[in-house]
Amino acid sequence: MLCFPGGQLELQAHLATSEFGLGDASPAHPEWTGGFRRFHLYGYAEPADRRALLRLAMLTPEEREHLWRQRAVIHAVIRRWDEHLRWSRREEWRRINGWVNLSDSLFAVKEKALNVYAGAYSRDRGTKSSALDLATFAEEALVPAEDFHPGAVTVDDQLACQEFTKMRYVQERLDGVAGLHVAWTRPLCPAFETWANFATLDHFEVIFSAPSGAHAESIFGHVLLRPARKAAAYGFGSGSDTVVEIAAVTDLSIDALRFLWKGLTGKYQTIFGITTLGAALKQNTAKDQRNLRRYWLHLTPGEQQRLMERIWEVERRGYLSYYFFNENCAAQLIWLLNGVLDPARKIERPGSFWVMPTATLDAMARVEALTVDSGGHPEPLLTYLPGDYLSHQQDALDADDERGKVLADIEARSAPELALQWQAEDLALHSPQSGTRRAAYDAMPALVDATVGGRGALDTISQDVYRLMSLSQRVERFSADEADRAEDSLRKRTVLMPQGTRFPSADDLVAERQKQYEHENPNVRAISDRDRLMRLTALVDNLPRRPFTAVETAALERELANKQPFLRLNEVVGDLNDRYFGELQDEAPPPELMESTVGPPPKDTLPGSGYGRFSAGAGVYNTSDHGTFAAINLRSAIVAEQLGDPRQRGFGPENELHLLDVETDLRFNPKDLSTQVLRIDSQVIRARFMGRPPVAGRSSWRDWFGFGAGADFSYTRIPHTHSRTTVDADLYAILDASAHYARYTILGIGPSGSVGFNGYVIPTGGSLGAQVRLAQRIPLPGHQANALRVEASATPQWVMVGPERFGTLNPILKVSVELETVLAQDAARAWLFRPRFTLSRQTIGREVVQEMQFTLSGELL
Repeated sequence: MLCFPGGQLELQAHLATSEFGLGDASPAHPEWTGGFRRFHLYGYAEPADRRALLRLAMLTPEEREHLWRQRAVIHAVIRRWDEHLRWSRREEWRRINGWVNLSDSLFAVKEKALNVYAGAYSRDRGTKSSALDLATFAEEALVPAEDFHPGAVTVDDQLACQEFTKMRYVQERLDGVAGLHVAWTRPLCPAFETWANFATLDHFEVIFSAPSGAHAESIFGHVLLRPARKAAAYGFGSGSDTVVEIAAVTDLSIDALRFLWKGLTGKYQTIFGITTLGAALKQNTAKDQRNLRRYWLHLTPGEQQRLMERIWEVERRGYLSYYFFNENCAAQLIWLLNGVLDPARKIERPGSFWVMPTATLDAMARVEALTVDSGGHPEPLLTYLPGDYLSHQQDALDADDERGKVLADIEARSAPELALQWQAEDLALHSPQSGTRRAAYDAMPALVDATVGGRGALDTISQDVYRLMSLSQRVERFSADEADRAEDSLRKRTVLMPQGTRFPSADDLVAERQKQYEHENPNVRAISDRDRLMRLTALVDNLPRRPFTAVETAALERELANKQPFLRLNEVVGDLNDRYFGELQDEAPPPELMESTVGPPPKDTLPGSGYGRFSAGAGVYNTSDHGTFAAINLRSAIVAEQLGDPRQRGFGPENELHLLDVETDLRFNPKDLSTQVLRIDSQVIRARFMGRPPVAGRSSWRDWFGFGAGADFSYTRIPHTHSRTTVDADLYAILDASAHYARYTILGIGPSGSVGFNGYVIPTGGSLGAQVRLAQRIPLPGHQANALRVEASATPQWVMVGPERFGTLNPILKVSVELETVLAQDAARAWLFRPRFTLSRQTIGREVVQEMQFTLSGELL
């Protein structure tokens, strides 16, 4: 390799000493002079760089000096070859530590790496550029400590068993250079081979945790990665599958404003934590009440192997700055996957300022295919898998809906006197009062005895009764979960924080975790994790607590009562199973961790999310002042998802979200071919969350309603230029709704305020009032997206500030009827056709403007 292009390489030795005996690009210790012609060496001094010495503890000082002199020559030679062949500038290398330039990242003012952990580099010098990252890694890879002392590093701690991706890249670059022949194969690494267990690996899945509206931080969803094992490999259920949790390490105790500030400015660090599918389900479906949707990652065998290796690496050395909006779990999943995909394909970031989980799923689905399905057709990188993991709330809703049908069947098959008793039982089981439901379960054994006694377990009515009990358990499980959560929240309120009490900060937690992974010893890590948990638990348990208030005591008693129906039902089910349903129980699959098949099939859902929408069309206006005329209609949105949308990669049909959803009408003048902006309606942000528990699980008035809020901006030139910004919030009564909101009728009411502008910037006054909204979706035959939507709103607002008389009423009335029809769809695209009629009446200044509009638009989804 000394026969590199570019002329002679000169080595100049100095009497002065420096760390490693190498230059550091400072004036006192230059590294190169004459471009890359002369490389400078110095007297050896023991370095202070912790990472550089990590594998050298067993070497004598003389051996370390000899090692670093050899590494110096390797460094110089690799830099010369790299300068000629540009190895460090290749996408495959830059992906590993996430090297970006100004054009690649919003926060990069110069070349920098997304991976900010010093332990991800062979020594500190490697953090300065991708070229130095390559050269310093080559030093360690080609002159390892075990060359000087065979027992210096255990097998699992050796670089070749820790840095598979970098090692493969360096060896592949050396192959064929200057006549070298290097064939890299992964060495036998016992700890990794046991962990990866390639013989049982089936495929990889991306799991999307849909928003629930329960927490502000969950409004846009979350993504996880799952290596799915072959079914035959399970001895105890798929809940033991590994799941990669990409999340920020946050402070255990911090106020909301500081938490928000640190999340917006990248003060937290991301970790790639390893958990189990069972733990992920408990957190997402039981605690946070979020549905999990699954997507198959169609990777080649080589990509699957590299992804397992990469997960192993980033769990130990992957730490990236976490920004809530653009360097979050979704962006960092892209970084992880791009590090293992074949060079022919790459996942493009779906934005610089904002990277949303649903947009990331869309970006993956657009990646070109390298695999084919069973029919020989090319597959995209990502496809939807039917079989969602449902939240306990959604599972309870579905079970409650099914339970009503089963009860109706039992009543129809029972004798008249028993049918009346089952009707009373039906009413009691659907009561929001826990005492009423508890009494119903007390009465169930006698009723089942009268209904099933003398029948076989396989009799139709016996099967219905068994099914009824199973469905009731799913309903009551949710109520018990919510009672546990509320009880835990009540008890936390009583904790008193003495002066000087300190919980570990995010930086403390990260530093402790990094230290655990410096050496490959899973037993030590498990003990450390247990000890840390015990320390934190003891700290919390030993904090003083105040007594419960009278209100808190009543609330605690209410939550304890809410758990009683589930506990009593389990006793009843156990007794009845022993007496009547043992045969059915043996045949039934275990309920926990089963992959649900509830949900629409992929062919009958819209292929993408609501991210990055655009539609175009034409319409006809009729206004009170300007008569009838034609207009061009354009609409674009960062996000536009409506209630009931059946989307493969959307937020979920029970959620609605609009971000910068802007509709513009242009009037075209054929005489001079000019256009004039007539109207702009912009939903800056608007959200509606309609997820709610079944009736039996509604313990407070909030559980009976959905909620929504938003901020809009409108601009109009009819009858004169005027703008209005409106902010409102609504509480929704759900008058009618089918499962997954394919059909619904909701009525909302809440406060609304607006500020008017003359043009764009000069305020003309402010109004405050109420708002009433009625929204309806009626499903139509054919595709699940086919529907008739009706939106009507009445907003009586009274002038509070401005030139008009205080208290003047300025009402805004609007009715919109829209037909949504899918004309054609394939695996990746769908044509959506939308005719719409709108009628509006509002007061602008002192003029009343009435407007009718019919638009016809089309959209490629």
